[in-house]
Amino acid sequence: MSLLKKYIPILLLLLFSKSFYSQISYGKRIEIEDEFNDNGIYEFGEQGFIFSTVNFTDDRQSKNWVYDFYNTDLEKVSSVEIDVDKKLRLDEKFSDGKELYSIFKNVKGDFVIVTVNPQEKSLESISGSLPRKCRIRDMVVSGDFAYFKSVIKGNSYLFTINLNTGLQKPIMLSVAGTKPKDLMLESFQLIEGEDEIMLLVSAKISRKKTESKIVILNSKGDKKAVFDVFRNMEQNIISATASKLSDNSYLVLGTFAKDSKVTSEGIYISKITDGQLEYIKFYNYIDLQNFLSYLPEKRQKKIEKKKKRKESRGNDFALNYNIAAHDVIVRDDGYLLIGEAYYATYYTETYTTTSTVNGHTTVTTHTRQVFDGYQYTHAYIAKFGFDGDLIWDQTFSMWPTYKPFRVKEFIYVAENDDQSVKMVYVSYNRIMTKLL
Repeated sequence: MSLLKKYIPILLLLLFSKSFYSQISYGKRIEIEDEFNDNGIYEFGEQGFIFSTVNFTDDRQSKNWVYDFYNTDLEKVSSVEIDVDKKLRLDEKFSDGKELYSIFKNVKGDFVIVTVNPQEKSLESISGSLPRKCRIRDMVVSGDFAYFKSVIKGNSYLFTINLNTGLQKPIMLSVAGTKPKDLMLESFQLIEGEDEIMLLVSAKISRKKTESKIVILNSKGDKKAVFDVFRNMEQNIISATASKLSDNSYLVLGTFAKDSKVTSEGIYISKITDGQLEYIKFYNYIDLQNFLSYLPEKRQKKIEKKKKRKESRGNDFALNYNIAAHDVIVRDDGYLLIGEAYYATYYTETYTTTSTVNGHTTVTTHTRQVFDGYQYTHAYIAKFGFDGDLIWDQTFSMWPTYKPFRVKEFIYVAENDDQSVKMVYVSYNRIMTKLL
């Protein structure tokens, strides 16, 4: 990893918080030498940031994780550390801006959850073992509970672990008229400011058809509501992010497609009141005013010509993207939705196998495609009115040199008020800001 790649995240953290703007010192830098690429930098506002590093212990039976606390002047003020069995790998991380949570896990399901508090300069951990044949991913923490998407013996669950007691609770999905084995948890979200969790669940209706359901739980996992509002639609709901508008009203935005269940063709906005769909409006990417603006002009014209040719023949034309959608931003005059486009990358690996038949040994060379992370390419921000009408949209190039192996959000919303929104992100080893 180049020095530039190491230093940019630290400078980026300083840009993330209003309290940092007058304190940036470009003459300071931090050099870290270690055996692994698991370094992490995590920003905590006025508390500064945490820099995590890892190395093997002397007996090489454990890995020593060190969490260094830095203030906003890039001065190291304290450290905490923990030894984790070498067979436990860092599986998921989550930060709520107040604490850093990490889960280390092995293939048998043994785990350790580490909580680091930058204000107290402290570290706590809790260990346990997952149920047999239980797989978890996508960690989110709220209060005393860590939440995960989970599959146990083929059934989909929302899985919780109490960070104080270690008590585990798999919450089985439940939708009337559908068997649990025919339900899949696609994503979940802790609704900001509410004691609620929103689940996007796909229900298998027949061999060829699935429908999306919105399930609302309280923080204990008790079901509060099921919104069966996407039934009998031509569009497949790919992603959903929700905001609660009142006791009986929710705003749900996300991405959709007609022919795909993985990549999306556009964005939608919907309002659900008293369990009923008040409205839903779909916008194809190709129809957004500025969605192609990140592309070279020649490429834009080529796509526009292709669209016109298809439409002249009576065929639909769609652009397909993987999108990491942010939580909706509610403003006094409407809603903002930010999405980041990405695609999976692979490399070709060559390997050999040896077989012996009747005393004759044969060496065979094979090739295989190996997943090499997600490459992010561009992002959009769109504003909607309270009636769901699109007011404006902007698209901009975004090319991080780091390719994550899990879908994540690279854009940080540094400022947001009714007049403007400021976004900060890294592109081509440069720190970029957008003010709209």
